[in-house]
Amino acid sequence: MKLKYIIATLFAGAALLTACQKEADQHYLDEVKVSTSYVSLPVDGGTASLTITATDSWAFAKAVNIGTEKAPVMAELPTWLTASTLSGAAGEVTVTFSAEKTLDGRTTELQIVCGGKTQRINVIQGLATVSNATCAEVISGPDSKNYRVTGVVTKIVNTTYGNWYLQDETGEVYIYGTLDAKGATKNFLSWGLEVGDEITVEGPKTTYNGTVELVDVTVVNISKSLIKVETVDPEDAVLPKEGGDITVTLANKGNNIGLTIPEDAKSWLGVSSISDNVVVLTAAANEGGDRETTVLFTTTDGKKDYTAELAISQKGAIIDASVADFLAAPVSSTVYRVTGVITSVANPSYGNVNIKDYSGEAYVYGIGAKGDFEASGLKVGDIVTLLGNRGEYKGNAQMTGGQLEKSTPVTEADIPTILAAADGGYYRVTGTVKEIKNDVYGNIYITDGTNDLYVYGCYPGVGASGDARKGVVAAEGIEVGDILTVFGPKSTYNGTPQINGGFFWSLEKGGSEDPEDPEDPEDPSGELGLFDTNVTYAVGTSCYDDGVINVTLGESTYENVFSLKFGTSKKYGDATITLPAGTKKVTYYAVAWKGNPATLKFSVGENVIGTQDVAANDGATSNSPYTITVTDSDKYEMAFETALAADTAVKVETCEGTNTGFRALVFGIQATK
Repeated sequence: MKLKYIIATLFAGAALLTACQKEADQHYLDEVKVSTSYVSLPVDGGTASLTITATDSWAFAKAVNIGTEKAPVMAELPTWLTASTLSGAAGEVTVTFSAEKTLDGRTTELQIVCGGKTQRINVIQGLATVSNATCAEVISGPDSKNYRVTGVVTKIVNTTYGNWYLQDETGEVYIYGTLDAKGATKNFLSWGLEVGDEITVEGPKTTYNGTVELVDVTVVNISKSLIKVETVDPEDAVLPKEGGDITVTLANKGNNIGLTIPEDAKSWLGVSSISDNVVVLTAAANEGGDRETTVLFTTTDGKKDYTAELAISQKGAIIDASVADFLAAPVSSTVYRVTGVITSVANPSYGNVNIKDYSGEAYVYGIGAKGDFEASGLKVGDIVTLLGNRGEYKGNAQMTGGQLEKSTPVTEADIPTILAAADGGYYRVTGTVKEIKNDVYGNIYITDGTNDLYVYGCYPGVGASGDARKGVVAAEGIEVGDILTVFGPKSTYNGTPQINGGFFWSLEKGGSEDPEDPEDPEDPSGELGLFDTNVTYAVGTSCYDDGVINVTLGESTYENVFSLKFGTSKKYGDATITLPAGTKKVTYYAVAWKGNPATLKFSVGENVIGTQDVAANDGATSNSPYTITVTDSDKYEMAFETALAADTAVKVETCEGTNTGFRALVFGIQATK
């Protein structure tokens, strides 16, 4: 046997001996105990077992789908490891782990969650040797293998745990956690690491959501960069929109200073002077939106190049844009001004809404701080002007950093109310098309059978001007006898009340009381999205309304869906939902906490009107935002024999029933009249 393998074996034996000593001293959790905290598998492949004794239901933590059942068990396992079971009830059970043959040693930590407590075990197969590798070799290599890699720090994103990016000439790897010199976490700053430093680290590889990571790495060596940014004037490296200079003082121990400005920034940023270790950059005036770039400073010792980076940004003018123009813009920090009507509210706490103008519809990921939207009194149908950035989530465009600049409340009213109202207010009104006076601009008379209202212009949406105002009658197929809903300002012309310059909202053909799509009775008006909520509520005991869900149903994903979370790990929760008068049916989606199916109970006063068992969902765990995949089986319905005669308060709560879970998420609550 070669000496290095003898040493490795001795160290492994010492590690196991130490582990056994720790295990002997270990205070087992009352909720869950394991027969061993270390499971060792043969290098040539095989099995090993441990016994779990639990006082409550338990499951391995985190989510990787390894099951084949209709409702597969979800747990954290690397792809090379399988287990006979990943969850269980109270009592004693033996779990058998298995793995195929491996050429390299590998290890993983598993977490068993029971009664809100976590027990950790380590699974080891062979000796976890370290391989010297390039970034490209790490990226293409197997998970759980230990790698040693050398590269330059390009970006630091977390200075507590030590999350940063390492780059060499072959690629870039994300470092998720950096241990200090004593092997402890949360002490990254002790290394004094900076962008541009060359560093050698080693640690196990994992892949998370497609991102290759080395986790909790050990630092082997640091070579400080010979160049770094010492001071910047202005300090925040932000230039005004009028343009100007930014002065950068560098600490340089190399032979000279080089400077690289990205190609897409050379049109507005240039070099005024380089003198000793001081570089002056000049930015031109900015007639567009906010812009930013990162310049690269370089030096050399004759053998190796060293780098330092500086992010520079410049304020810009606010760009007025239609929804279509906003959606077509690139993701950036540019501020856009967009006006539209609120068509749906996904989360009232944070102001996650959809807005629509004549050109299209966009999702707004939050207006102001939490609570601002609710405090503003804004609602579906109101017209808003927002300032925000063009963002993106999973390839879907959205507005981020939204701020309310202006709003116009729109009141839903009947024709007599509008006829009697003062001029100037905005209203949304529905009536039967009685006469089409102009089919180009949409000059239309609507009636309630007794009263007529003139709509002087029915345009495709907010912001339409010129030729963009034309053609709604033909495009929507508006005909006499149809039920038309429009919104716009009330005015009076030659003594005749009218909606002056109205905007199309919705159309129901031929006066039918049924929606066009009988398969979607929850949304007859087209105002509600699939997972929107159209009821009011009040949270009760152990119930929370500050969380959101990213829901996947079939091929589609819906972001930031408003939800009510009922219960905690040991307490049931309740809320009161008010159903409006005329409600005939309520539909909703519900999932219970991971590994703990629950029961919902519905009551009106002292009368229990129904219960519903809710299936556990592996995405219902930890904290908001939750990422959940649902099927049609997670959608539930409560129908009433006759329409509710008045607004009705229904108490909803998790309770002891067929299932014993305390927690459930309820979302997409829609009352249908």
